[in-house]
Amino acid sequence: MKKLLLTSLIIMCAGSALAQTAGPLPEAHKTNGMPLMQALNERKTTRSFSDQTIDEATLADILWAAAGVNKDGNKRTIPTALNRQNISVYVLSANGAFLYDAPNHALVKITDADLRQNKDAPITLAYAADKRLLDKDTYSAMHVGSAYQNVGLYAASAGLANVVRGSFDQDALEKGLNLSDSVNILVTQAIGYPAN
Repeated sequence: MKKLLLTSLIIMCAGSALAQTAGPLPEAHKTNGMPLMQALNERKTTRSFSDQTIDEATLADILWAAAGVNKDGNKRTIPTALNRQNISVYVLSANGAFLYDAPNHALVKITDADLRQNKDAPITLAYAADKRLLDKDTYSAMHVGSAYQNVGLYAASAGLANVVRGSFDQDALEKGLNLSDSVNILVTQAIGYPAN
């Protein structure tokens, strides 16, 4: 019961091939990158990745773009209906799975297991939604869509490759992350450097 309560609290408040342990991330670079219109023009799906790892500073920027705190009142880089903030972002890597703790801009280690179902990219983000916090599932899909689109635009701006995947073994991933029955992974997003 305590474990479920702690997990629910982290999700309501709400890691990588480079992160060995959980902890604070470097501050996100909030003034870097290309102009928005250029990023929109450059944004694309890429399914081939190099084996180059992603450093912690880049991971910090990726996660802040996905659902980081950018305003007072714990408000995020993405809009959420009624400000319910019912999504959480998990980082899956060869070194384990981590929950992004947005209010603290930190990683919380969930498991040492490599839960990436496609090991072609150094990290995969898994976007989860807690159905207890909203009346409509449609809102959850909108929130997750906003998060992975932010990451896609950041990837374009930073010269990274990414692909959003709706086809994955949802039950295995949710079990591996030890999610409660009310929390579901809606989509995953592989991120890395493009293959040459």
